[in-house]
Amino acid sequence: MAGAGDLCQAEVPLNLATLSDLKSLQETGHGSAYRPASGSAPIIAVPRDFGSLRKRSFTFSRLSVAISRKLTVGYDPRIGKQTFVHDYLGHQMIDAARDLWGQIFSRAVELPDAAIYRPENEGYQAKRFRKALRTAGWSKEEINARREAYAQLEQPFPSSSPGVAPNLEAHAQIIADRVSAAITAKGLAHTPVLIGIDPRSGVEAGLTNVIMTDEAILTVTSFFFRWCGLIARAYTRTLFLNPNYWSSSTPSADKDRLLLLRNAELTVYWNRIFISFASTGTHALVPYRPATRRELILFEQVAWSMEYFAFAHEYGHHALVHRNIGDDPIKQEHDADRFAMSLAEHLRSEPFQIDNPYIATGAGAVLVLIANDILRSIGAEDTLAPAKEAVLTHPPTPERISRITNRHLIQPARFEFDRNFCNTVARIMAAVAGIVREFHDLGGREFINKIGSST
Repeated sequence: MAGAGDLCQAEVPLNLATLSDLKSLQETGHGSAYRPASGSAPIIAVPRDFGSLRKRSFTFSRLSVAISRKLTVGYDPRIGKQTFVHDYLGHQMIDAARDLWGQIFSRAVELPDAAIYRPENEGYQAKRFRKALRTAGWSKEEINARREAYAQLEQPFPSSSPGVAPNLEAHAQIIADRVSAAITAKGLAHTPVLIGIDPRSGVEAGLTNVIMTDEAILTVTSFFFRWCGLIARAYTRTLFLNPNYWSSSTPSADKDRLLLLRNAELTVYWNRIFISFASTGTHALVPYRPATRRELILFEQVAWSMEYFAFAHEYGHHALVHRNIGDDPIKQEHDADRFAMSLAEHLRSEPFQIDNPYIATGAGAVLVLIANDILRSIGAEDTLAPAKEAVLTHPPTPERISRITNRHLIQPARFEFDRNFCNTVARIMAAVAGIVREFHDLGGREFINKIGSST
């Protein structure tokens, strides 16, 4: 299996973004200003001073955001002081979790398909990324700036998962710290959580409670962030086929399918994403096609919204003290979803300090839930056991989506806004699911099993 190093894909510095990027979001309706009837502040808005925003040393990537090295040690640049419960450098108060994770990780890393970082692959990967970025329209100077920003995230820091790509841990810790800060901002006490990267393939996020303590370990698999990035990129490109059609026209399964099928390259791209993860648990069969300028901001907002929901959901299990095996797992999942969405108000400006509608409305949660559901439905035969177990312990996906979409039912303006975004995501993914499952039924199942048995 390819090393995890080739997962480490950054995009470009934020200070290279252009005003047209934000203008394109306004024109599509996915990023335009929205004011509730009460006349309160806009829920979705562009920065008040985009000029100053462009001059900041903000850089961002699919796997890491180097706003400041201080950010990763619990410094919130918006507030200007230490705010995070989790002590990133000290790993305080999580000794038992660290010991347990060390045992789990040491066994996992010995598995033959463990995704271990291989520095010797960096030269090849760097050339491949540069070529892809040039093809996407980025200049040599922009690509070099992106690489410099990326290198900042490879600085040594205490690792809980030695051997995995270092910027996977950095990105996971940034998200965890921000979610932890959001919980604190709500006035809720919670003990720190150890963050680990599970070196296995597949798409999973999970929480492991440490018995006899109040400590916990939140882990994601090595390919989780790449999965979110690929789904977000494919979704962004599908939305941009005709934004007004997807968000405002009367839904028609046949017309939706035809719109997607007319773009053969995008249709193949969607299929390759699901085929690759269903058969290998990795992105191995998916070409690297980075975001263009037009796609960049929306793509990043969508990807981060998916990742934040996954982390906030797992933090919900921890903060709500879901430790009793005898409790109803279905209710616990609904409660964790509700908890995650309650943090949206504190995370809604991520990652650019402008409102992110995919966090605020729950549309990012809807996207990751549906994408995971499609993946489970077409997985290789030897990967179906975890999917069946998930069905027994998790509510049906449509039920979870309904609760997320309708959570502001008694606030008509917010409800309508949430529903617009969530329904657009659900509509696009319904078209994608139909095409992916059609391929699956026409021989894709055998193809996926064949690839899966050979990896």
